[in-house]
Amino acid sequence: MLKILQIGKYYSPVKGGMETVLKLLAEGLQEYDCEVTVLCSADGGSAKEEKIQGVKIHRLAKMADFFGQAINPMLFFKMRKLAKSCDLIHIHSPNPIVELCALFLPGKLPMVVTHHSDVVRQRFLKQIYWPVVKLFLRRVDRIIIPTINHLKYSDVLPPFEKKCSYASFGIKLKDYRPCEKINAIKNTLLKEHGDFGLFVGRLVGYKGVLVLIDAMKNVDFKVIIIGDGPLYSELKAQSIQKGVSEKVVFQGEVASDFELIAYYHACQFFVLPSVGRNENFGMVQLEAMICQKPVIATNLKTGVPCVGVADETTLLVKPNDPQELARAMNKLVKDKSLRMKMGQSAYELALAKYDWLKMAREYHEIYGDVLAKSALK
Repeated sequence: MLKILQIGKYYSPVKGGMETVLKLLAEGLQEYDCEVTVLCSADGGSAKEEKIQGVKIHRLAKMADFFGQAINPMLFFKMRKLAKSCDLIHIHSPNPIVELCALFLPGKLPMVVTHHSDVVRQRFLKQIYWPVVKLFLRRVDRIIIPTINHLKYSDVLPPFEKKCSYASFGIKLKDYRPCEKINAIKNTLLKEHGDFGLFVGRLVGYKGVLVLIDAMKNVDFKVIIIGDGPLYSELKAQSIQKGVSEKVVFQGEVASDFELIAYYHACQFFVLPSVGRNENFGMVQLEAMICQKPVIATNLKTGVPCVGVADETTLLVKPNDPQELARAMNKLVKDKSLRMKMGQSAYELALAKYDWLKMAREYHEIYGDVLAKSALK
């Protein structure tokens, strides 16, 4: 049995792309005879150790935040202690303080990193982080990326291309199958809203919801916004100011996963209008695809456009272009046969490529290769 130490920023129930991947991978690896321990920060409060779905989780007390990074005084000591009883360390990046600590771990324990994205938002942190990440990437045995664009458009990965391996992200596809409860919620939504497009995500600037609101001036149907965040009130006010408040419904957070899945099944299409490199994959695209929905996404220089297949599962539009976004939405609304065809293609792609156990298997194979080569050194 392989003993894996995974280190992330936070863990479920904290929501986020990295947290979703970490949880699903930790649980999925158990199907491949791995014992997984997770080290992360507590979202608030004191340190806590628990076991969820067979995964041992060590949440460290957080003293403060520094440019979005949790400050955990016991981080290095806990990393060193847990590292002594594992076969391989797997770090989810960007995670600057963890990566710095990893440089000082004793011995040469095999280490891999999943590169979720570059640091793109905090310029001051990036200047400090740059020399650290170079040393860290030299130290690790393998860099795992979910799309080719993660390498192509990265500021830090190209010199380490030979260390990169590909393993796509995935979700629990079976959880999105319609059941009696989901269908009942779906029918209620359709009676209340009629046909609608759907956005799901945190309401922050790089998600591009303001561009979506601007685009709604040129369409004649409804879009439902699911999610919360610091821009909630401002975006709602913008929809009123721009005269589209009747077409843009701010739903906030939904009460349950069943309700969220019902929204996916009820919508006509899914839209991801992100405008910044912070959006480097978009797990929500997978959720829409397995519910047989076509996706509209922005053609960012990130992993976002690699998730689907252009013009087969996904319509790609220019970032920050409300007119082009409106044209794409109108195209899907007016052409039912196109919607159905793209939705079916999206579903088939999700089945073939994005199951969580496929992700776990690919990671397990990479672990095996790293450990085999490490044993020869």
